[in-house]
Amino acid sequence: MANETYARMTIAHSNKVNPTDVTAIVTSGLTTQTGFPASNLEFEDPWTIMKTATITPGPSVPIIEHQFAASQSFRIAGVINHNLRTAGYISVDFEYWTGSAWSLLGFTNVRPDDGDLLAGWTNVVSSTRWRIKLPTAASNFFIGSIFWGARTVLEQNPTAAGVIQTREAPFLVEQSAGGAKHVTSGANKRSGILEATWSRGMPDDVKFFAELGKYELLGVLSPEYADFGSSGSFGQEIFWGYVVNRVMSPRGPGNSTDLNYKYDMTLSMEGAV
Repeated sequence: MANETYARMTIAHSNKVNPTDVTAIVTSGLTTQTGFPASNLEFEDPWTIMKTATITPGPSVPIIEHQFAASQSFRIAGVINHNLRTAGYISVDFEYWTGSAWSLLGFTNVRPDDGDLLAGWTNVVSSTRWRIKLPTAASNFFIGSIFWGARTVLEQNPTAAGVIQTREAPFLVEQSAGGAKHVTSGANKRSGILEATWSRGMPDDVKFFAELGKYELLGVLSPEYADFGSSGSFGQEIFWGYVVNRVMSPRGPGNSTDLNYKYDMTLSMEGAV
């Protein structure tokens, strides 16, 4: 198995981490704080977080496993809204259960600013059990969301793409299990907008964007993304957000549902956190 290298804009989509598909989230090497259990990771909402209370030293490193009701074929994974680097973790392994053992899919280095993470891999594999593993035991940490899904490498890079993103440190309201809300201060909150445009989009790309659901959670990697095997996502900015609008205008004859024509497209997204 090898980490994927991307030379064109890549979209992570079709996240399966939800109460319908997930049967259990199993942890080892850690215990969670009351009100912030691992089951919070069954939801896409990155502010419904899991927080650890104790990290077990020694060989039992922190592991978070998602078990699914049916076999899944994933090609990409991510960790959204976390403080892993601050807590002392420098990398994350992504693994799947072969039926007899755990096998490494890919890895990513944790960015110094605790930015969101993403890793993809080359082989197509299927399993009902998938997990992230932190190679060493360090301090307590939190995670808002873990993404397991599909990835699409676009045929054509956008003609223009811009990200407007700000960081703030206000009072925040975190939601725990059962809907209880907890006020914290000093945490980073990101709000951002990504807008990308394509001129005369390729047919497969047009079809992909036409079928995207509104408010679907996506991860967007810019073109010329670094080789995961050499540097992970170190220093790379990944935009995680929700689709809020798509404008698709056909060139020449045709209509908005005819995918045989070239299209000018604009994709607008709002940040997930």
